Amino acid sequence: MADSVSPPNILAVRFSSIGDVLLTTPLLRALRFRHPSARITFLVKEPYVPLLSANPHVNEVIGISRDRRLSDVATELRGHRFSHLLDLHDSVRSRALRVLVPGNWSSYPKHRIARAVLIHTKRNVYRDPRPVAERREAGDEGAPLRFRAAAQGDVGGGAHHTRGTA
Repeated sequence: MADSVSPPNILAVRFSSIGDVLLTTPLLRALRFRHPSARITFLVKEPYVPLLSANPHVNEVIGISRDRRLSDVATELRGHRFSHLLDLHDSVRSRALRVLVPGNWSSYPKHRIARAVLIHTKRNVYRDPRPVAERREAGDEGAPLRFRAAAQGDVGGGAHHTRGTA
């Protein structure tokens, strides 16, 4: 009997804001294309759940309410046993979540210095002139697509479920 590799169980975290959440969709499409059998869960603040609830590349959207403690969210997430965890926010809160939910985390560089230079001096020192969405879809923004060769999933999709948690 041949060993079979389980399809990836992926969590993507981007808490807010509307434009930034929408900019993650090319990455979700690329992940689904590369791993058609993957289970992809997206964690976002509750008001942004509708942005992804009908996305065919996402199996589940978990919305977190404003008053929910991060430790409670982490407890729920640890129960999912994600094989890959993507921090698409790289904020203090998402970094705390990375500590509370140990695992194979990857994140995107936010290029904070280059952004500050552009805002304050109007000089563009970004190395790659392509739009963020295009870089993310190509997997050029950093580590999140490193695992694409790690698993060979069988062809097929999953049911689409959306869940908001209080």
